[in-house]
Parts: sequence; structure tokens; C-alpha cells
Amino acid sequence: MMTEINEPIEVGAVFLKTGLRPVWFLWKGRKYGVERVSYRWKAKKGDGLLHSFSVFDGINTFELNYDSKSLAWRLGRVSEA
Repeated sequence: MMTEINEPIEVGAVFLKTGLRPVWFLWKGRKYGVERVSYRWKAKKGDGLLHSFSVFDGINTFELNYDSKSLAWRLGRVSEA
């Protein structure tokens, strides 16, 4: 079951030829490593674009959202094991 979080987070990401890829993120004082990006999608958000990622840290699944206009990351949802 996914729990809605919608909190700002800090993310370490790389920009590749194939697009943006989150590598780690900080949430509630803890650093989570992204073991796998399971799914990615984009949606229009006003004048910008929202890049969303379903990521797995080896235990839990998280939804990370990057707003291309504000350049801000948010933790959208989490599914804890």
C-alpha cells in the first residue's frame, strides 16, 4: 500500500543522454540509495514538466518527483515493506 508523503527532499541525480536519473535522496535525516529505477513518467505541470520516478532502495519503493520549473524534488509516496 502506498502512503502519500508529498514532502520536499534533497536528491543526488545524474543527467545522462537518456535523461535524468536519481541516485540517492535524503528524507527525515536519512540517506537512501537508489538501487533501481523501476518506472519513470512525465506530466505537464503549469508551464513546466514534472518528472516522476518509482525507485527501489532494496527494501522500500518510493515515488520521487522533480519539477523542471522550480528545480525542486519532492517525495510523493512511499510503500514500506
